[in-house]
Amino acid sequence: MTGGHEAVKADLVTHIGDNIAAWITVVAEDGWPVVPQLIAASDILPVDEDKPWPCVMVASTSMTDPTRTTSIGDGTFIGEYSVKITAAVRTSKSKDDADAAVGRDRLLLALRYLLITSPQAGENTTVLAASLTEQTDPVAVDPKGRMVALGSISVNVRHVETIPDLDEYGTVDQIDLAVTVTDAQGMLGYTVPDDSTISSTATLAAAATVEQP
Repeated sequence: MTGGHEAVKADLVTHIGDNIAAWITVVAEDGWPVVPQLIAASDILPVDEDKPWPCVMVASTSMTDPTRTTSIGDGTFIGEYSVKITAAVRTSKSKDDADAAVGRDRLLLALRYLLITSPQAGENTTVLAASLTEQTDPVAVDPKGRMVALGSISVNVRHVETIPDLDEYGTVDQIDLAVTVTDAQGMLGYTVPDDSTISSTATLAAAATVEQP
């Protein structure tokens, strides 16, 4: 099963991947920027690759509100998460820093429109659009001389989750464990039998008492 931070990021990645192309069509001019080639749950941008750029990275999350039990049912709670979504655009060498910045700004705009107009990201994840803020960073140059422009959206997301019932997974009654004891010189020639039941560290220590040859 997945839940918590992992589930929140996965829901957002799927939501953006399924819907961002339509908004890129709205905001792009003269085909710029193109539809993101990579949308992933990661903090790390692609390095020194021709593709996949532009990209959208659903990065680090943090829980902003204490977990709250809800009226949905026993064992169900709502967590509110702060999520950072990074938009990254890289140009070809024929384009300048202004092209990179414009592409980044339009990609951020497409993401903003998507999250505001379609806040439901899957069955259990809802974007709280009123919390949305944005930031753009200075354009940089990569080792191959291409302009790179980054920006980010920070937004709170509410996620409904059910705590698993341990009874459904059963309990451990006994562990069969075989242990061979060695020292720096090699085998001491004692093995705890396969049918022995080791219930504690003290029991293991007693069972492994051996006499030197």
